[in-house]
Amino acid sequence: MAKILLVEDKDSLRKMLVTALRKAGLDISEATNYSEAVTLLENMEFDLIITDLKLPDKNGIEVVKFVNRKSLDIPIFIITAYGTTQTAIKAFKEGVVEFLEKPLDLKRLLQLIKEHTLLEIEKIEGIKIVGKSQNFRKVLRLAQKVARTNSTVLLLGESGTGKELFAKIIHSLSQRKDKPFIPINCSAIPKELVESELFGHEKGAFTGATSRRLGKFVQADKGTLFLDEIGDLDLSAQTKLLRVIEDGIVEPIGGTPRKVDVRVIAATNKDLDRSISDGTFRKDLFFRLNVFPIRIPPLRERKEDIPLLAKYAIIKVTKKNKLRPPTLTDEAIEWLKQKRWEGNVRELLNFIERIAIINPGKAIKVKDLEKYTANDLHLQDERSLIKELLIKYKGNRVEVAKELGMSLRTLQRKIKNYGLKSVIYELEDL
Repeated sequence: MAKILLVEDKDSLRKMLVTALRKAGLDISEATNYSEAVTLLENMEFDLIITDLKLPDKNGIEVVKFVNRKSLDIPIFIITAYGTTQTAIKAFKEGVVEFLEKPLDLKRLLQLIKEHTLLEIEKIEGIKIVGKSQNFRKVLRLAQKVARTNSTVLLLGESGTGKELFAKIIHSLSQRKDKPFIPINCSAIPKELVESELFGHEKGAFTGATSRRLGKFVQADKGTLFLDEIGDLDLSAQTKLLRVIEDGIVEPIGGTPRKVDVRVIAATNKDLDRSISDGTFRKDLFFRLNVFPIRIPPLRERKEDIPLLAKYAIIKVTKKNKLRPPTLTDEAIEWLKQKRWEGNVRELLNFIERIAIINPGKAIKVKDLEKYTANDLHLQDERSLIKELLIKYKGNRVEVAKELGMSLRTLQRKIKNYGLKSVIYELEDL
């Protein structure tokens, strides 16, 4: 049930709205002025705020500014009998998502509330869960069950399916939730630094070790260590990792062994059975990790979640960037459901984010989606070009930026966005 804060000083209108909204199954809290609204916002969580523009003490824009100062992620509607274009523009710039004039159309108001609260979204320990499909809910139930134990978990699934999200859910529901959650991407660590990253080192332990470093296992003591892309660890690191998981003793390079209490959650997009067969992954480590395997379904196996994910992405990006959210036509939603999202949820969310930024407040049609899909092909070409130039110039980003005619800062951002940091690590190893 969505929780809504209604800020309205006129008794008759407030009571009418409360009655209508509660009849629609919504949880409504009432405030008659700015001060009451602020008090409620400081003590309760809300999914949506509906405020009149004119209030007895301060106006509705001040409510919006308070929400922004507190960094509260809450969509806001402003209702008014004195609407002007200038006021509406000011409201949208502050982050208001809907500006509605009186008399209110209740049917439209309820539809907008449904769009902006996404009633199918729930929160688990502050983590937003977006998905209502049977496949998604089955996985969520498994995560909730294993969270209550200390068992090692292996999350299996394609890139972009949300493995780290599930790792965070498991940690947040466990007895370790108040202790550290330490993620590490095994594929992003240069081979010679893996041992130092995982287990730490003492000052002077090797050339370049100018200070003591605590490894990820020590940082995660009493908490959870999330080993993402575990299938990319080399055999030497796998051997040392196995030893730590088995006896719980970490030995920093050049240091003294110490006992740690760490729950391990590992994840991979690789077929570990095949990796075991071709000799690139240790069978005994697999058995240690595979205590409680959970397979995260790809987006093509949970298509009914696509409209919900798309609307969630729209709300998130427009709220963050203070833009008016666009809407998706029924045909556009069907097009999204039929597209094969090779990058899964991550690709869909990024795609929708670009569309929402470029088309604030517009109705998105199929032709718009097709146009931006064509642009995606260009982005892929750009990624390939940057990768080729990084190799050509042996990782020298200054030279790559010069050849591409862009600033170094822009190039750095693209390298990050296109997932090319690992290329640089590999080049630095040569």
